[in-house]
Amino acid sequence: MVKIRRWYIFLVSGISLNAVVWAIIELLRQLLIPGIGGMRSDIALQLSIIIIGLPFFLGHFSWSQRLARDSEEERSASLRYYYLYVMMASFQIPWLVNLFNFTRSLLAVPLDVSLTGGMWGPANTLSGAVIYQIIAISVLALFWGYHLRLLNGSEVALGAVPSALDPRRVHSYLFAAGGLVMVITSGTAMLNWLLHQIGAASSIGSGDIALLNNLSTMVVGLPLWLISWRRVQRLYSDGPLSEQASALRKLYLYAALFAGVLIVVTNAAIILAALIRSGFGLPSMGDIRDPVSLIIIGIVLWSYHDYVLKLDVQGISDKPRQAAVRRLYQYMLAGVGLTALVIGLSGEVSLLIRSFDTGLLVEDNMKEQFAWFTASLIAGLPLWLLPWRQLQLDAAGLSEANEDERDSLVRRIYLYFFLFAAAMIVLANAIILVSQLLELILGSRQSAGLLVDVGQALAFSI
Repeated sequence: MVKIRRWYIFLVSGISLNAVVWAIIELLRQLLIPGIGGMRSDIALQLSIIIIGLPFFLGHFSWSQRLARDSEEERSASLRYYYLYVMMASFQIPWLVNLFNFTRSLLAVPLDVSLTGGMWGPANTLSGAVIYQIIAISVLALFWGYHLRLLNGSEVALGAVPSALDPRRVHSYLFAAGGLVMVITSGTAMLNWLLHQIGAASSIGSGDIALLNNLSTMVVGLPLWLISWRRVQRLYSDGPLSEQASALRKLYLYAALFAGVLIVVTNAAIILAALIRSGFGLPSMGDIRDPVSLIIIGIVLWSYHDYVLKLDVQGISDKPRQAAVRRLYQYMLAGVGLTALVIGLSGEVSLLIRSFDTGLLVEDNMKEQFAWFTASLIAGLPLWLLPWRQLQLDAAGLSEANEDERDSLVRRIYLYFFLFAAAMIVLANAIILVSQLLELILGSRQSAGLLVDVGQALAFSI
């Protein structure tokens, strides 16, 4: 009964307060910005939400506060902790959106970008747009700060919150991840724009709306990532034992590493394919500066999080846990590399088989495929071979460490995953091969072109 009451109080408090906050924002916008509306019916609606919603919130939240003062169980309830962080996030996300629009409005003038067609928002003018966003930024920051003060003054027992679901950790990592995505996407686009300016007549101030959007994203995203990541690192340094065991930290780091590796390998393959295509005299497939900008950003992303992971490993006093973190990273690299290698090698064998019917690399489409499969093979081979060679050396021998390596869960997952993938590939392609042969026996197809039709299935099966 107590838990149900707690859920009721916090749900009503959260919903009613959010309704009041946005009613205040809309009311101020209608009263302070000329031409935005200000119809009496709209003003009446916002006022009614405030008049009804504010006492609703105050009554329920003050009820919660009274219960917390009178009961140790209520003060230490984890739901109170979750409520405060969820409310802070509900204000912080739209605050960031309005900050982006505010930055975009301010940067439009020096970058000589004309935001026409309603792109200023409902205000339709620069001054109106700035006021429109400042109102939301100010009101949301006020209520966010109020909940932060409540959080800092609360007596929530952190031990009552499950470590894996600690909202402090979840909040920090989610906003760090959001900021990182903003930095990566805007940084790639801006670097790409910069590379395209080399030798071009255009420059900053060219009226490029894409540049305006990406620069605004970077201005908002970089501080968001830095502040959130600093908080994450502070959580690690203040409580290393709990944070070392955090699955969320591992998920964040490995996701960033995987994204960096995938970006680099994919775009390296694109560049290699372009060079091979050029050697065959095939027409250009795009500007090489596009994958180059992605590779640079991918290397930065990969290198930084690789550095953080190595520091984490060094800070772990437990040697088996050190080895487990390092092992997972190596198998991740090997998995990406082996996937690219298998695709490239199977494609090459497929082309070789089919060439007995069509002549080796006579047609442009075969040249095109040869370029892509070769690029995938070249990009994947070193990424698989280097970590896999080390993993095999670690597994060879009779010592306890070698036995731990052979018996490790991640090694078994890696091996059985690729065994499963191989089994499914053989199963699917063997069915194709047998069906084609049966069609030939039954006379429903001719032998001409048989190798072309079954070449890919045979190659991937091999």
